[in-house]
Amino acid sequence: MKLGLGLRSSRRGGSFSPASLFAGGVGGAFYQPSDLSTLYSDIAGTTAAVVNGPVGKMLDKSGNGNHLTSPVDACRPILRQSGALYYLEFDGTDDGMRAAFAMTQPMDRISSVRQISWTSPDNIFSDYDNGVVLALGQDGTSPAIYMQSTFGSNINTSDLAVGSDGVISERWDGASSSLQIDLLTALTGSGGSASAGGLLLACRNADVSNCYATANIRFYGAFQRSGTLSAAEKLQVQNYMAALQGRTL
Repeated sequence: MKLGLGLRSSRRGGSFSPASLFAGGVGGAFYQPSDLSTLYSDIAGTTAAVVNGPVGKMLDKSGNGNHLTSPVDACRPILRQSGALYYLEFDGTDDGMRAAFAMTQPMDRISSVRQISWTSPDNIFSDYDNGVVLALGQDGTSPAIYMQSTFGSNINTSDLAVGSDGVISERWDGASSSLQIDLLTALTGSGGSASAGGLLLACRNADVSNCYATANIRFYGAFQRSGTLSAAEKLQVQNYMAALQGRTL
């Protein structure tokens, strides 16, 4: 099987992999579609996904076993390839994936995403139990995206243009929460104190067969980890996520 961009780089001697930040059993998840060995067309994980075909299961590379699945074929994203790059394409109509696992603050989530189109109030990420907890979505005026917690106020940015790749860094830490695109100035505000029961990717309903608020995005990868990253660790993950898009920050 041909290996994707990020998988090759993570195997070179001395190269950084976000998986190293979960040492000692730290909670969270790490997803990388360019590691083709983590993608399956079925939720049982028996049939390898192929380019331009559906993905029913994406393995968690953190070691925590928080694998994302999509139980209905029509709701599965499509694996795409562009040169040496790989990503999942969510159609914005009914595609979505889900994983049930505990998420508590403080927490960092850093993702590699392109907004293919923009529709309020579509969700890029949301909670398995309650779609508006620890959510990242499209709201306001295009191309705005925002962080929202049931118990906190929104943090909103328009720094990621529709049709452009970007690294989105969310820090969920109560009144010290922040939202940043690439290495631009981070916007700060309240993230409340909410906890969540899992992760939904590109939708806002754990019943993925009945998704709504589904985002039309390219998904290159995401890193989500309990606790607070150091500035150096955060920058390492941001650069890794940018490389999945063929960019440098």
